[in-house]
Amino acid sequence: MELISREEIKTLIEQPKGNCVSIYMPTHPAGPEVRQNPIRFNKFIDRVFFMPLCLLLMSCCC
Repeated sequence: MELISREEIKTLIEQPKGNCVSIYMPTHPAGPEVRQNPIRFNKFIDRVFFMPLCLLLMSCCC
């Protein structure tokens, strides 16, 4: 994975204020595993966005 540069960080900081999410996830650059990258990404997104909702619901129901 390539590290983010100072210039890229500076550009991100200067963006208009609001909600932002950065997602870093290992992927396979070559080979048969490459086909799994989009599947893993979608599962990861599901967990990222639905986990807080599940935790909130669990805390309300207990």
